[in-house]
Amino acid sequence: MSLRPPSRRASTRFERLLAYPSTQPLLHVARPTLPIRAPKREREAVPHPLDGFDGFDPMQDPEGCLQRYHAVQLTIQRLPDPAERAAARRRLESAEPLLMDFLRDQAEICTVYGDCETTDLIRHGTPIGGMTISVASLLLVEDGGTNMLLSFWSDPSLGRGAPLRFFRHALEHAKRLVFYNAAFDLALAARGDGATIHRWSQRTFDPYQLLRDAFGTSVRLKLDVLLRDNGLAPKTATGVEAVRMYADGRYDELEAYNRADVEALRSLVGLERITLSDGRRTSIGTLGGVQRRSRYPLGDPRSLVQGTPAWKRARAGLLTASVAGAALGVAGAFRSRDAVAAALHAQLRGPARADEDVEEEEGGTKVDAERREAMQRGRALEPVARREYERLRGVRVEESGLHLHPRHPTALAASPDGIVLRTDGELSDLLVELKVPRARSRGPGLTDAYLCQLQLTMACTGTRRADLVVLRELRDEGNGGDGGDGGDGDGQATRQLAITRVERDDALLDVMERQLLAFHAEAHVDDEPFPLEPVDVAQLRLALRDARAERVGEERVHDL
Repeated sequence: MSLRPPSRRASTRFERLLAYPSTQPLLHVARPTLPIRAPKREREAVPHPLDGFDGFDPMQDPEGCLQRYHAVQLTIQRLPDPAERAAARRRLESAEPLLMDFLRDQAEICTVYGDCETTDLIRHGTPIGGMTISVASLLLVEDGGTNMLLSFWSDPSLGRGAPLRFFRHALEHAKRLVFYNAAFDLALAARGDGATIHRWSQRTFDPYQLLRDAFGTSVRLKLDVLLRDNGLAPKTATGVEAVRMYADGRYDELEAYNRADVEALRSLVGLERITLSDGRRTSIGTLGGVQRRSRYPLGDPRSLVQGTPAWKRARAGLLTASVAGAALGVAGAFRSRDAVAAALHAQLRGPARADEDVEEEEGGTKVDAERREAMQRGRALEPVARREYERLRGVRVEESGLHLHPRHPTALAASPDGIVLRTDGELSDLLVELKVPRARSRGPGLTDAYLCQLQLTMACTGTRRADLVVLRELRDEGNGGDGGDGGDGDGQATRQLAITRVERDDALLDVMERQLLAFHAEAHVDDEPFPLEPVDVAQLRLALRDARAERVGEERVHDL
């Protein structure tokens, strides 16, 4: 495989940690006899790459080192000399940063196909995030077609593959993820963490979910059925049999089955059209169909996935729509003006803070546990709100990354939750902003801060209309609950979707943009915002009042 070499930054760090000649192997001791599987391929410089840890050199063979990590770790534990064991363990730990950097560099340029197996069967009432992965495999495929297949095991005592932390690291940095029934695999890999699941799912291609959304239960969507109907190599076992393989200690067979599933998934989504069980053929569920509809060129900030490190770097130093209300000092903002100014100043003046998020700062400290929990809940439930909106309106909503302001691209930007697609697949002039208030709360409604957020987002995306979509979880008043905000009644939980239409108001935008640009300019030189001028406050208040009267529709509530 033609792989991206380890970055110079990683090499320098590694050479600093390990002061030894780079021509020698990292760990070179007497070879103990271990029951380790045969090498995937022999390399000229390392005749026996899986024999003990002779030749375990992340600088020369990072892929092989990843696949032998647990084996080397087990070998180290069996060394009789404590001093030799401690020295070898330190060197293995020092190799980990380089292997992490190598895996990140590869994942960032690859489409990553994945699959997980579990140690136990799914049981009713057991959360998926609480289950244990036995083995997981990833197939990293570059655009040119070269690939790398890696396996990860949860139990280091088996001496197989790499630890699962490397698996999660690859998911975090992958350019694109491909899973079949991703809701299961991502919840399993993220251990049920809603924010992580949401972050990964934003760049996950799931043919199962796409086909299910398009055809419902009218066709059979089990992976082995699709493979058979499309003339591809069939599955070699089932999930139930995989659990039995693990229990019986048939680890070679289990790993081969897991790897074969990943390769079968790549073959399926690589088809031009998928043949369904009822004979219909469709491009839905194929990567080719997605790539033909690719909207933004590589490197365009609008193509970035929200929440990723690249997205955070792109928005560093910009005043974004989500904090516009706080910067303007209007009602309903969840952050103070001082906190936004301090965080923005730190980004503009200190490159080391470039990955810090203006939205997650409050008074110079990280948001507290309650705020963080609310943010994670919102991120986890936003996909639910989006699907319900699409169902109610009969439309499709497309997510996108960072949109720079057309006239002020170095100062203002927005990351919309979604833009509605027209029937021909092109973007419409209607954007969607999703909100998920805390449980049993109706939320604050369309606050001035939300109105400012929507207006700036419309200016950055070039849209003319916006729907504020609020997913509420309430309790029925007639079933023992109080039906109020935060009551502790025992009534049945119900969901509502509240939609408020807002139109673009250029007069309000003129006032907002002038004040936001002044705020951004001040943040270049000072971490404290200038005091609000009474005339500015009055102008903004008047513009907001006129916008509400002329540009805001009635809230429409739908019971789900």
